[in-house]
Amino acid sequence: MRHCKSGDTNNDCQARTGTDPQPGSVMYKFPQTGRIDQISTDDMVGIQTLYGTSNLPFPVSGKYTLTYGDIQSYYTMDAMAGNTNEDGRKRSGKFLDNLSAYNHKRTKRTLPDQYDEFYNMVKLQTPTFDKEDLEHQRELLTQGIVDAVKLKEDALKGYHSMDPNFIQTMIDRHLELRNLTIDALEGK
Repeated sequence: MRHCKSGDTNNDCQARTGTDPQPGSVMYKFPQTGRIDQISTDDMVGIQTLYGTSNLPFPVSGKYTLTYGDIQSYYTMDAMAGNTNEDGRKRSGKFLDNLSAYNHKRTKRTLPDQYDEFYNMVKLQTPTFDKEDLEHQRELLTQGIVDAVKLKEDALKGYHSMDPNFIQTMIDRHLELRNLTIDALEGK
């Protein structure tokens, strides 16, 4: 993405970048002091112009949007896991199928039953967490949502045998838990 330059008119800026970045956006034409914790709509449009759109279910405005920290921690973990290319995702799918089969054999419980237990536990415990625990939980839930979106795409491509409808339920519930966590953080 290109910055507009100081002195650019709105038309110059639009010609240079494809959008006319607004104050508060990372790509705005004048230097800003402080830290920008939310990605503006203008920044998202610029990124989508270059790289296309994503199927991530996060809101694009308001208190539940992704923060810089959410994105930074997710991509660091994703790169470390080596699941960024098709071969890595296929390997992960095979590993997931093997792990699911082993876990079912060991516990005699289905993945949806285990997920229900996790969901209910997190929902119950969230109000009792301190600020540091809530911030960590927010990061983990954000990573879980992005991973589940990939997991659903991989299921539809046949990389593993997990039910896409169950994965969508996980995404929806993770979003609910993330929003609950953000609400709890506001009270700390």
